[in-house]
Amino acid sequence: MKSATHTAGALWSATHNITISRAEKADSRVRELGLLVSENNPLAVLQKGYARVFATDGNDLTSAKKLRTGDRIRVKMSDGEKEAICQ
Repeated sequence: MKSATHTAGALWSATHNITISRAEKADSRVRELGLLVSENNPLAVLQKGYARVFATDGNDLTSAKKLRTGDRIRVKMSDGEKEAICQ
């Protein structure tokens, strides 16, 4: 028959291993989610050369069809914003 100390030690070891495994999985998941957040960060997209275009009232412009010659717009890039006039 195993001693109580041996049984307690085995129980502690098994519990410890399960806890470490769960912590490692959680850490891996946190790193994956952090990468997803970084990849989808709007500023990161702007740093790739894309721009966001806004009407002067601050609303996003997502279609050139909505613009007319002479409309004022704001263009946001990774390092700032500029106003432009459509031609």
